Amino acid sequence: MALHVEIDADAGWFVGAKIVLPFIVYQDGDSRTPQDITGFDLLFKLRRNADDEVLVEKATGDGILVTDAVNGAGEITILDTDTAGFAEGQYELGMMRSDDPITVLFFGEAVLNKASVP
Repeated sequence: MALHVEIDADAGWFVGAKIVLPFIVYQDGDSRTPQDITGFDLLFKLRRNADDEVLVEKATGDGILVTDAVNGAGEITILDTDTAGFAEGQYELGMMRSDDPITVLFFGEAVLNKASVP
């Protein structure tokens, strides 16, 4: 079972700004027991809507850094150039194992705020 996550407007994610999103993968979406992700090939995707084309994609070693595999921990780095030109609003996100079959580890929504210019 995949965990549902939400990154709301208060998280401070802005269009055209770099953000590092820490994560922990759990064995079961309802438990708080970390999943050992040693050897996992992870894939993160961001779309405007669930059925739309992928706008941002990150993979292990290319935007996804596993910081503590045994405890399911890592971080996803979204660069400023990844979201430059995006409209503000809600986007759909998900992270999965890229091996076959694809196993969704978490999914949810993220709000990107409009960048302000001083």
